[in-house]
Amino acid sequence: METLGQFEPTITLIREALKSSEGMENYPSYAGVHYWMGHTHGNLGQYDEARKYLDRSLELSQQSGNIEIEGLAHDYLGQLDFFQGFLKSAIEHMKAAIRCLREIGNQTRLPWSVAFKALIFCQLEHADHWEAVLQEAKTLIDRSGNERAMCALSLSMSIHLLRTGQYEEAMRFALEGLERAEKIGEMIQIPFFLGYAAKGALLAGKNKQAIALVHQGQAESEKVGHPLGKSLIQITKAEILLRSGRVEESISPIQEALAFCRQLDLGGFLQQALHINAEILANQIPMDEKKIDEMMQEATALVQRSNSRWYRIDHLLTEARINLKIRKTELSRKCISEAKSLYRELGLKNATEELLLIEEELENQKIDNR
Repeated sequence: METLGQFEPTITLIREALKSSEGMENYPSYAGVHYWMGHTHGNLGQYDEARKYLDRSLELSQQSGNIEIEGLAHDYLGQLDFFQGFLKSAIEHMKAAIRCLREIGNQTRLPWSVAFKALIFCQLEHADHWEAVLQEAKTLIDRSGNERAMCALSLSMSIHLLRTGQYEEAMRFALEGLERAEKIGEMIQIPFFLGYAAKGALLAGKNKQAIALVHQGQAESEKVGHPLGKSLIQITKAEILLRSGRVEESISPIQEALAFCRQLDLGGFLQQALHINAEILANQIPMDEKKIDEMMQEATALVQRSNSRWYRIDHLLTEARINLKIRKTELSRKCISEAKSLYRELGLKNATEELLLIEEELENQKIDNR
């Protein structure tokens, strides 16, 4: 039921298991019940409850010597840290999970943990470092034949390709992952694949395809009931509408996503929602510069939390677009210059098409001013 996104019935079953196992704290399986309760609360977006059960699971598993559940608890705590933008601690949890799962030879969950480690790395590290983690994950997954882990790896590939400006390839990996997820019934990941495929289509200049993919993503996210996937679709939809000049239509989806991401303090997802909202405000008349500044300051704090130069680049590109809109061209140029420098630090010799389009607009504005 959990894999199919039927989270509320799963919670009901686990509550029964907890009730029937009271007084059995020293049994290794008791830690597992807490793990699954935390895991399912996490999928429902109830992160405080999830952490409470997962922390207890970690404590119980270490006391009882249940290395498998210890690894699983580290794995999901790493996922929560990733979603909330604490990327360094997410990596540490995932390393601990991999160490535990290797020790007991768990060939079912280990490939997933290694794949998720690659997903975190692609948003944190130099491109060359990420390639090494990717290869480790790919080798392990190929050997195990774990299709669910291959889905997670396809997701990290798509995100990495989006960040490095390879938009057509990013869309292809997302759609391949979508096909695999549909084949194995991995319903939770389907909205994510559709969201990133839509983003790739948008950046590749295929707006009609982007809209079609995001509409499909909305339908799938309603079926699954996974709030995080639904939020990603709403953010992507708002961005597509904004870039298509349909500013008023973009307001409703971004406000819904922003409220949810703030409620869960969702790190990178909240940063994206703040960026899109700030850009929407910059395209409205009259323009509320004070509100735009508040949004961008909130996003700045999330960039600092993440320790990610990739997140910093996203922030700089948003600042550049906003400054361009409000005719602060020198500030826009400074943002572009810093973004280029960060791209070089992260192993990219050339800027992405997204950045080049902003530069082109800057040049056009310069000619207009003349």
